[in-house]
Amino acid sequence: MAVLKQAYHMFRLFMGTFTDILERTSVDHLKVRLEHFFSRYLQTVPWERCDILDVFNGIQFLPLDKNMYLRTQCFLNQTEANFPQVKYTAFLYNDALVWSGLEQDDIRILFKYLTTSLFPSCLESEMQAVQTSPYSTRTATERPSTGHYGKFITGPPNLNDTSLGKIPRIFVNTQGTKTDECNLLVYRALSASICLMVEGSYQLNLDFCRAVDQFLGPQLTVLASDMGEQYSKRLSKCQQKSSFNFDSPGNCQIDVGRASRSHHVSERCRHL
Repeated sequence: MAVLKQAYHMFRLFMGTFTDILERTSVDHLKVRLEHFFSRYLQTVPWERCDILDVFNGIQFLPLDKNMYLRTQCFLNQTEANFPQVKYTAFLYNDALVWSGLEQDDIRILFKYLTTSLFPSCLESEMQAVQTSPYSTRTATERPSTGHYGKFITGPPNLNDTSLGKIPRIFVNTQGTKTDECNLLVYRALSASICLMVEGSYQLNLDFCRAVDQFLGPQLTVLASDMGEQYSKRLSKCQQKSSFNFDSPGNCQIDVGRASRSHHVSERCRHL
């Protein structure tokens, strides 16, 4: 039942609620959308690894000190102030959630999509690019001409090109009085990712994306670097603590990275 609910929530994220679809179109169109979505989505569900932990559908949060958290909050507030077309934002580091402006149900399913689908596929693409160019000294995330490490994960793959790339359209605030339809721009620098949910009525263009890149790139690179330094120090302290306290490994709540679903139950519990 939990997996079935997650499947519907994923459908709702990308297609909208049944009610919204029926109000705009017809039953036949709803059937077409259901067939189109679930014929692809169900093939990606790891049925053999589904267990009781899927019931919780939890979110992994990143523990930060108050100063770093406030820096992140201020950065997101500045982003929304500079780009009024952005209706909601979310911030992740190492596949752990730092902050979100979405309702809990919406961020749960968006977090699942990001960490189990979008981010892994992006990493796989970057690894393939490195393998096809083994003699290249440039890393997959490096942008030396701009002086920062920012890049779009969803959006234009090359800001000097004319293509906007693939930008998912999502539906959020589905529990409210009016569902919000947004374009999902995901921007990453180093291990930090920021999700910009842009008003669906706004026509995205390259000038907007370039402005976002110029604003986010340098600041997100610095913030991600400082956050990584704090993360490493906290992780080191955690490892030292666990080496002296074998009976209480749960005292440390930091995960060294997003684990695959094939990990042991004890490993997966830390993501709840």
